[in-house]
Amino acid sequence: MVGKKGQEMNYKPLPSGLIIKDSGIEGQGVFTTRNLHLGCELGESHYRIDTSGVESINEEENKNLFIRTPLGGFINHSEEPNCHRTQIRIKPGFDKWIITVIKNITAGEELTLKYTMYKPTKLPNNSKMAYLGGP
Repeated sequence: MVGKKGQEMNYKPLPSGLIIKDSGIEGQGVFTTRNLHLGCELGESHYRIDTSGVESINEEENKNLFIRTPLGGFINHSEEPNCHRTQIRIKPGFDKWIITVIKNITAGEELTLKYTMYKPTKLPNNSKMAYLGGP
C-alpha cells in the first residue's frame, strides 16, 4: 500500500513476531514466529473508556466503550495458558489490558489466556443475575 508522497505504508495490527492462523483450539488464534520469554509484554488487548458523560442515542447502553485490538480478538482460551491479561488504569474512566507471557513460549506455539469472563459469580441479595467479568 502506498501513502502520501509515495511513501510505502505497512500497517501491522499485531506486534512483531505474532501472526494469526488456524488454531487447533477454536477457529483462528495468535501464534508466535519467535521464542517469547517469561515476562515479555506483548501489547494491549482491550481498552475501556467511560462514556457516561457523553450524549448518545441510547444512554443506558453506552456507559462504557470497549475496544478490542486484533491481539485481544484472536487469542484463545486454555486451562493451562501461557499468557496473562492485566488491567491498567491510565486515568479515571480509561483502562487498558495488556498481555504478558507467563511461561516461555517457543516459535510456532499458540498464545493462550485463561478466560475469566465466562465464570459467573452470583451477585449479592440472592439476585438471579450473574457478573460475567470482562471485557
